[in-house]
Amino acid sequence: MHDNLWLLAWAAEDRRIGGGHFAKNVRWLASLLRARDYPTTRLVRDLEIAADVVGGAGEAGAELAQTLLSGAAILR
Repeated sequence: MHDNLWLLAWAAEDRRIGGGHFAKNVRWLASLLRARDYPTTRLVRDLEIAADVVGGAGEAGAELAQTLLSGAAILR
């Protein structure tokens, strides 16, 4: 749950100010979780589910979903 809040906040921040911080933070989180033996595939799936959830919340949600899916693509 806590990681999901960070992922959503980073994605929203990236949509608002840009700069590629979301991609950098997703890579960092994945490396941290890998060091704790957490499979990257689960983080990818988490990003996909989050994108599905927010994607139906109007235009802003659809844009946020695209950012989340870009993070999933980075980790694949």
